[in-house]
Amino acid sequence: MQPADFLSLVVEVSITIAGFSGIVIVLGRRASGEWSPKDQIQLRALLLSSITPISIAGLGLVLLTTTIPEDYIWRICSGTGVGLFSFYATTGIRRARKLLKTKLDPVVSRVLLPIAILTTLLGLANAVVIAAFWPLAILLVWLIGVSIFNFIQLLWRAILEDST
Repeated sequence: MQPADFLSLVVEVSITIAGFSGIVIVLGRRASGEWSPKDQIQLRALLLSSITPISIAGLGLVLLTTTIPEDYIWRICSGTGVGLFSFYATTGIRRARKLLKTKLDPVVSRVLLPIAILTTLLGLANAVVIAAFWPLAILLVWLIGVSIFNFIQLLWRAILEDST
């Protein structure tokens, strides 16, 4: 698969996830304005994890139309991706701790956090040293995976709330 095709696919999948999330929110009980702190955190995480790959892949697609060498394009996109992901992750964790007044879930702290750190380090290495497409692709796949995970959580909670 060519990089432009992959980046286009990332944009399409991310927009689809964000769109279906809006449908779940509108059709769920949260449409009436009943937003718990956990709902707010989930929605924010879902939207940010959908918007981030859209912006990174969109930037890559725009840069591919220029005369900039591809290794610089992957460096720019990886640097942007690491910056956005790090910013959203740190602010999201702070906000979650503040709203929920609890520690991180053990699944998040033992499984997802190390994977996020490794992905971030790989993206940073790509921005500085590697300058290849595959680390950027791994970062984008990770972000889409986070979006899908957040979407499933949101959908599952909507199903559970409707059944009670």
